[in-house]
Amino acid sequence: MKKISRRKFITSFLSLGGLALAGVLLLKLYQYHRAGYSTATIMAKIRAWLRYDKPLTDDEQESLRFYLELLIPEDETPGATAAGIDRRLFERCTKQPYYRKTLREGLIRLSTMAAERFQQPFHRLSPAQAEQLITASEQAGADSLERILFIQLREDAFIDYYAQSTHWSSLCYQGPPQPMGYLNSRLPPEQCGMNG
Repeated sequence: MKKISRRKFITSFLSLGGLALAGVLLLKLYQYHRAGYSTATIMAKIRAWLRYDKPLTDDEQESLRFYLELLIPEDETPGATAAGIDRRLFERCTKQPYYRKTLREGLIRLSTMAAERFQQPFHRLSPAQAEQLITASEQAGADSLERILFIQLREDAFIDYYAQSTHWSSLCYQGPPQPMGYLNSRLPPEQCGMNG
């Protein structure tokens, strides 16, 4: 029996690994194509799949912050990033790989849309340009990556934002009625800021 050198063995082993990875990628491409995804969506899913176990990139984090600031801008209460919503979502991405994958797929698709329409990354767009893309995302098909991102971020950002009692004043909400209940529940509603 002929001996194989270590170098030849490692080279052969790596070649087989490369072929296996190529096979998996081709299978993924075929599955996405059969499901009716557009080419841009397929590419976003493949890029997200290749970076599945890696943290969000700096560009993805900047795009996420920018998106959140457009969803919950600063007014008499702090905006999303000042309220720490971005940090909460980054922490969730660290702990939940599937959540990170969902956000990453949507952010990659959003970056592709920004590059196609405005020739620059999403986080470098003007607020008006970014709002056009967010509106398009909201109105996109139910299974589109940009729509999934919109729904996920809107839900998570608003839940995390209004879970903080410091933001209740903008809703004219004084806090939970417990333990005494609503003392004036038989009276008509009052204007925000009035004592009752």
